[in-house]
Amino acid sequence: TEIYTLSLHDALPISISDAEKTEYRPFAYELKPEEKSTLTQKLQKVAGPELQKWALAHGVKLPAMLTFSDFDVRAFDVDYSNNPELVFTASYTPPVGKTKLPIYYLTLVAREDPSGDLNPLFSQITDSTRLDEYSRLELIDAVDADGYGRGSLLFREYTDSGKAFILYRVDAYNLVKQFEGASGE
Repeated sequence: TEIYTLSLHDALPISISDAEKTEYRPFAYELKPEEKSTLTQKLQKVAGPELQKWALAHGVKLPAMLTFSDFDVRAFDVDYSNNPELVFTASYTPPVGKTKLPIYYLTLVAREDPSGDLNPLFSQITDSTRLDEYSRLELIDAVDADGYGRGSLLFREYTDSGKAFILYRVDAYNLVKQFEGASGE
């Protein structure tokens, strides 16, 4: 039996036990710098309207042009199809005005189609005042949780009551929750 342990940042170690010896193949998809720059711009163009729509549904009108901060773009090929899943995580802080507005958090997973357009598979949006209703997701990595050679996306979930881990399997058109568990805090 092989046991693989993954420990990132301040996360608890995550172990996967496999009864059979299997060849490890990473799920990370390497992007050239110019590809990453182009895809980041495309992801921001998709993420902006997603965030504006969500905020409007919660009674806040955001500016037409949003500038994301603390953003990260990572690419994975969880099924080895050479059509990577793009994971965009970011925050948005509205300009300081007369009223203090919350910080918004967005996680977007998308895939590029043959024409170069991005198709969102999943989005999770919240703000700093709604963590009791909507969690904030932070990408940890892609892992083979089932031992079948296909990756799933592992996130750390933040709520007003603590942290947890959540695992999503990537399908052709969306993400499907496989596991959700507490971190013990």
